[in-house]
Amino acid sequence: MFIQFGKIDVAQAKILDYQNATIFSQIDHEILNEFITNDTSTVLNTLIIDGVCLSIDSENFQTCQTLKRLTLSVEYQHHLFILLEYLPQLEYLNIGIREGKAGKYDYNYLKTKTLQLKLRQLIISANDIDFYDLNLLLRQCQSTLEILKLRLKIDYIIDGRMLEPWKRSLKQFYFYFFCHSLDGSSIDADDLLSSFQTSLWLHDQSVMFFTNSFYQTYTIVSPPYDCRNINCSLTNEFLNYQLNNRQVELKMPRIKRIFLNDKQESVYTDQFFQVLKSIFINLQILEIGSNFHLIDNYDNNNNNNNNNSWKEDAKLSTVHTLIIVNNQDHLNVKRLFKLLPNLYRLHIDYDLLVASLYDLYSIERQEKYQYQHLQEILIHFQPNQHIELDDDFKNRVKLVYGKAKILS
Repeated sequence: MFIQFGKIDVAQAKILDYQNATIFSQIDHEILNEFITNDTSTVLNTLIIDGVCLSIDSENFQTCQTLKRLTLSVEYQHHLFILLEYLPQLEYLNIGIREGKAGKYDYNYLKTKTLQLKLRQLIISANDIDFYDLNLLLRQCQSTLEILKLRLKIDYIIDGRMLEPWKRSLKQFYFYFFCHSLDGSSIDADDLLSSFQTSLWLHDQSVMFFTNSFYQTYTIVSPPYDCRNINCSLTNEFLNYQLNNRQVELKMPRIKRIFLNDKQESVYTDQFFQVLKSIFINLQILEIGSNFHLIDNYDNNNNNNNNNSWKEDAKLSTVHTLIIVNNQDHLNVKRLFKLLPNLYRLHIDYDLLVASLYDLYSIERQEKYQYQHLQEILIHFQPNQHIELDDDFKNRVKLVYGKAKILS
């Protein structure tokens, strides 16, 4: 991998950017010892390590009294506690935890009670972090912590009652919880929602909640307006989302990409896209899963002049990129084009593109090439699929998409 060192200030801050690393790349904790020292002649206030996941060993770690801001990713949750143990002056920590709690590692989390933490802002993205251990940590910085942002994938139920102590002591509290039930127990949606309908929550913080009954999962986001990405596929069940405050209008302007369906058999309706348009007002990238199927009411009732009105309400005019590499229903391509009037880039499976070309070409001869505004077509080939894009194929693409550039 290639390592690029960037500098905010030569004396006070450093950035380590591990370019071309994979998501599973690791580096040893000793890289930190080169930058985190207790040498007062080397004042390092800020350190950002991007692109890799660190494995930390406390045996050779040294205390640093100068570092105040740290951004990095680690393997397990106990690495978070080790960092705080040896970096007592941290005021800002942005940490990703890839594996959650290590089953075989014997770490004494009770040591957290002796820490004198000065954290003012804590941002955690983690898989399967233990709530009890996290709660123990937050208690130790309750007097200083002002901003807490949590993005967690967990296998237990979390609700407003559990979070109220944090909510009371913080100036800002943001969270995204993707909860999956391992024991198959059902979720009491009414009870969960009511736990966020106390005066404490309703006073100043909206909370969104939606389920996926197929996977026995539920997602809680607060406040929805600040949410930057959704880490799950959306089905028609998303229409049943709930807000703790029913007087608030749900908007998620920072969401730029969503994924619709992966394994479930789900039929999407015009109402679903109407809701998407009203909530994700700045959506740019739409990714379609294998079992996605869109009902086109207009195709089925083309004699009804008023039936096309919902199409205008449902059109996602902000979307510029469509990714559809697993779905094999070419009718979905035609129907999606009607919902994406400003589509600029198409990432599509080769076989699906071939099947859709014949259908679209026969229609386009009558509808005056309405898809010619597409600029790029990125063709996805299946493993071991070696096909030459000959002139005949390119000409058929040109008839439907005009001058769209073909990429592969």
